[in-house]
Amino acid sequence: MSRSGGTLPIAGGELFKVPLSGGVPVAVEKGLMGADWSPDGRELAIVRAASGRNTLEYPAGRVLHSTAGWLSHVRVSPDGQKLAVIDHPVRHDNAGAARLMDLAGRTIAATRPWTSVLGLAWRSNEELWFSATDSDAPASLWPADLAGEARPLAQFPGSIRLRDVSPQGLALVSREHRRLESIAAQPISSLDWTRAVEIDNRGRVLFDESGEAVANRSVAFLASGDGVARLGEGIAMGFAPDGKSALLLDYADRTMLRLIPLEGGRAVDLPRTGLHYQWARDFPDGHRLLALASEPGKNQAVRFWTVDLPGGERRPLTEPGMVRHAAISSRDGAVAYLAADSRLMLNARPLGHGEPLAPIQWSPDGRFLYVRHLARSEPPARVSRLELATSELRPWREFTPADTAGVDYVTRILLSPDCARHVLTVRRVLSELYLAS
Repeated sequence: MSRSGGTLPIAGGELFKVPLSGGVPVAVEKGLMGADWSPDGRELAIVRAASGRNTLEYPAGRVLHSTAGWLSHVRVSPDGQKLAVIDHPVRHDNAGAARLMDLAGRTIAATRPWTSVLGLAWRSNEELWFSATDSDAPASLWPADLAGEARPLAQFPGSIRLRDVSPQGLALVSREHRRLESIAAQPISSLDWTRAVEIDNRGRVLFDESGEAVANRSVAFLASGDGVARLGEGIAMGFAPDGKSALLLDYADRTMLRLIPLEGGRAVDLPRTGLHYQWARDFPDGHRLLALASEPGKNQAVRFWTVDLPGGERRPLTEPGMVRHAAISSRDGAVAYLAADSRLMLNARPLGHGEPLAPIQWSPDGRFLYVRHLARSEPPARVSRLELATSELRPWREFTPADTAGVDYVTRILLSPDCARHVLTVRRVLSELYLAS
């Protein structure tokens, strides 16, 4: 079992061993994204989150593979001689491929890329099963051989995820009804995976859809008093400082950012910098971008960069390290963020609070930072106001969706620049477990 304390996508969780006969859980290790026992139960294969990367280790401490994205569903083969893991190139995105490796860390084979792949298990030493989709259809079951060649096996009503498979081919699967929903003054979710990105003082909400309804790609939208308008394909990053366009990241090419006008017009591609972007946002002056990105072919670790506009010159702003939240001051461009070690930082200075606090928004006068408490991920989500001059932290508001059925995670809280409006994004999961033969 694992416990994340609300920071699993950044720092991993804490792994525990629990006796089958009952008793107190025993802590094994921190900072893990996943783990699997060797067949004899003596060693663990683990995925560790550290220094802006995910590393695959087997046994623990011996690094076999590293990525700036994320790794999931590590599995040791029944004979203990091979490993399988799902390699996702981009954090918080289910797209990826199943990778087969030997104990020296060499890739034996990899499946073709999938727009969504979650769930992995060995049926035998020669066959691997996983659940995935590469179209607008729900995820289905696919077996793959040691060459990475996959064939369709079974499809079920709704989206399924493989949990385990027996040598006889009995599959333990869950059928999941999963939605990401965003709620402002009223719900703005139009499809099945709505991710709100920014709300302005007029109440306009920039969001994107990336679920089955858009073939597991990403399409950006603008919600306003006039309704919902489709902006174009791409992952929404944020409003431009002038409020007339939006910054989008190309879904297929993570080196390309573009500006799309909100009221019609031609999109403008920004100069390429060689960075692979995870996230980007304009500084208030409109002359720079703050980007979380990695350099391909080097250490593959993500870090914060500043990118000058329009030339595209880039400079590292921080040491390598994964973050999930960042807030830029509209007064002086100061950056508050949550570091990989769960410390709240202001530029390079820790703000000194022991619990993980995610920055949401600066107050208009720059005196306060609104932060979310990450100790719990389910509602209600607690927001406090941190006075920067004194480091005093005071409770401000709690946020709960009107309908909490199936809501297991409040993924994001957004505040407008004047802190008068908000958007709540929640994940709703209803799951059923099946044994399929």
